[in-house]
Amino acid sequence: MRLERHAFADASGPYLAVGASLFWGGWGCLHDRDRFERNLAFLSGSVDYIRVLGVVGPKGWRDRAALASDLEAAVPCVTDLAYQHGLRTQWTIFGSVDTASTPEERAALMRRFAAAIRPRIEKVQLVEVANEAWQNGFAGEAGRREARELARLLRELTPVATIAITAPQPGDETTGIKSWYEGSDATVVTIHPDRDQRGADGKWRPVRQLCNASAATRLPWIANEPIGPQSSVAEDADPLRLTMAAGLTWLCGGAAYTLHTGAGVRGGGAEDRARARVANLWEVPNINRILSGIDALRRILPADLPNFTLRDPTRDAEYPFEAEPIRQQIAVKKFVAAYAATSSDGRFVMMAIGLTGDLTLTARAVAHATVFDPLTSATVESRELRPGATLTVSSRSAAVIVGRR
Repeated sequence: MRLERHAFADASGPYLAVGASLFWGGWGCLHDRDRFERNLAFLSGSVDYIRVLGVVGPKGWRDRAALASDLEAAVPCVTDLAYQHGLRTQWTIFGSVDTASTPEERAALMRRFAAAIRPRIEKVQLVEVANEAWQNGFAGEAGRREARELARLLRELTPVATIAITAPQPGDETTGIKSWYEGSDATVVTIHPDRDQRGADGKWRPVRQLCNASAATRLPWIANEPIGPQSSVAEDADPLRLTMAAGLTWLCGGAAYTLHTGAGVRGGGAEDRARARVANLWEVPNINRILSGIDALRRILPADLPNFTLRDPTRDAEYPFEAEPIRQQIAVKKFVAAYAATSSDGRFVMMAIGLTGDLTLTARAVAHATVFDPLTSATVESRELRPGATLTVSSRSAAVIVGRR
């Protein structure tokens, strides 16, 4: 597993990566293996990797804790079993520091993790030092220095090519990424997108916000813990919005989109039962439509889309359609956003979200354009365009256009 510029790639080349939260995997593999494996089987064929916490709890995780003492058993159990189901693993080593309370203990745990993961590197998607480190044991400048040192230690001890430190606080990506990542050995940034659904964009706001990450860092990045069904703070189980969230991640230069659900946190632990979260992924509201929508969308998108150049019609002259009519339609709130991405070979992709009426596009050059329904990958319209010709996307909440000049 490696990164080709901003896209994940393996022996078959670049691809649009999709993951799923399964934080409780370490506990599940050791203490509820049959159910853990049934969740893996459910995800197999729909996503590429699972995100698992290496050590977490017992505070807040009293019946789902992954203890430091269990690390040597949990790492091979999860990593090998997931791979048998066609899934790689993203290890987030420190979900908390309850059972590794000093820097010395954490450095020792990193060495133990490295020894356990080294023989199974091909089964690893990426390794992240800590989950939201700023609130889980690595506060302040001393905590940031320690986290960067742990990333350096991981780089020194293993051939893992994709290493992240942590996700900065939502809404503070530019400053946060600099403070956590500058001068580090990390090769990819994890982003926890803002889930706030207030404001003019409403429920589409967390989807649009994904494109902010591209301006915050030059490193490859992933949408690591976005809004999802039964997520904390705010939730969204709408298949179209979550499908478009995956699409905008790739369009805006993100290497991977991680589907985050309530069932992926503690898998039915006491704290999650108190929040009325379901225990298993197949019980998540709309989960089959969400997974099928994301799968349909990535079938119609270029595999190297994260390496395209993002184009914003409000400020970019290289937008693939005439930008001024788009700006006029944004001004009268006909849609929330219509980002595009272009490649040097003439390929382009455009995604429009939050449409309240027809969207009219005016061609800037000779091009072929195909309008797709993102949830089904069905072709809505496909034709050649001459400069000045218009293409009207009939009223729908979101649309994807794939083309070539």
